[in-house]
Amino acid sequence: MRGRNRKGMEKDSADLEVVLHRLGFSVNVKIDLSSYEMKDAIRKFINKNHSQSTCLLLSVMTHGKEQEAMGTDWKGVGMHKDIILPIVKSDNIPCPKVFIMQMCRGNDRDVGVSKVRWGVDDAAAVDAQPMEVTEDSDSDSSSDEEPSPELEAFQVDWSGVCSKLAPTDVDYIITWACAEGKVSLRSRKQGSVLIQEVVKAFDMYGRDEDVATLFERVRRNVAKVEANLREEDRETESIVKQSAETKTHLLGKLYFKSSSSSA
Repeated sequence: MRGRNRKGMEKDSADLEVVLHRLGFSVNVKIDLSSYEMKDAIRKFINKNHSQSTCLLLSVMTHGKEQEAMGTDWKGVGMHKDIILPIVKSDNIPCPKVFIMQMCRGNDRDVGVSKVRWGVDDAAAVDAQPMEVTEDSDSDSSSDEEPSPELEAFQVDWSGVCSKLAPTDVDYIITWACAEGKVSLRSRKQGSVLIQEVVKAFDMYGRDEDVATLFERVRRNVAKVEANLREEDRETESIVKQSAETKTHLLGKLYFKSSSSSA
């Protein structure tokens, strides 16, 4: 799903579509959706027959703020509540799910730090090219308190747990364009930092490496990008960085090797 008012998204969408076709996915692109249409598209997709699908990949490219993806009506759609959770909870989609979320998650810019960070200068990472971008906004917690009686009572007998049930939050992996609270970066000509690195990794290593490893490669290369952010109302430029984030609930290694996947 993407919107036309995000310059550079045409390249992102076209490049990702090409590489997904090469990996055996059947691709369906939705453009310029309002908040209602986004929710409706998810609902209709969930209701389809996915019994023959071996993997679902959903990429959402839009403007975003905090926990919401924005529709063309500039109304928010809950990224987890309205997009991810309905798909993950659906008994109609038993295959593993991959989510790629290209959008801002706040308004803070990552101006970087001068200290060397472990992994960023890893020789295993392929150097990413500098990009000139504009803002995408144009662009086990613990407690010292005693457990409540309700929590004390919520204990399970492991041998008595039904083995036919699976947890809801399994068999999916999400990669976000940026860290929580930060803006994501997109070039009007070259596309977004995240999607272009995803395309490169999927194209070069998609049939050989598991998805978690592919996204590790993507995160390294996104972190290596030096972006020159040009203010539209100013003549000055500033260097900004971006750190992609991956959250996985996969219980094993997932490979893109099947000829019957869906996207």
